[in-house]
Amino acid sequence: MKPIACSKYSEFDDLIITKASDMGLPLIGGTALEILSDYYKQPNVRSRSENDLDFITNSYDVYVSLNNWLYNNVDTTKVQVDIMHIISHNIPKELIIDIRGIKVMSPEYLIWSKVQRFTEKDKSDILWLLQIANIDLLEVWMERLGVTATEIDKINNLIK
Repeated sequence: MKPIACSKYSEFDDLIITKASDMGLPLIGGTALEILSDYYKQPNVRSRSENDLDFITNSYDVYVSLNNWLYNNVDTTKVQVDIMHIISHNIPKELIIDIRGIKVMSPEYLIWSKVQRFTEKDKSDILWLLQIANIDLLEVWMERLGVTATEIDKINNLIK
């Protein structure tokens, strides 16, 4: 297996990322940004800010299954794994990218999700993601995911 192109905080990172991807859980957060940076050859992304791996799923069963696997196979004092179990909307399968066997949410979805929270870190991430996002897809998915006029204004003001 080719090493995963992201910073490593523990010897478990690659194992966890591979297992989660095999279970269909895509990465979100700083690790996703690093992998996207390598894939799109787009530099200047921020490094992972914490010793954590962030994943997302709609399935409670998959959420429980990965948590059980982590409990039995990983020293949780060495790495934190955050699994967002989303019930507010279906995660569009079309927005999950497979990068050399690793599942990562697309730039378009990540922009949408970061606009929801819109912290200072999210603002810099959005600006970086806009460099690799497909703008036509971004517009389509922002509408499908229910972005508000206020959120569109946030992005437009950030770009200015």
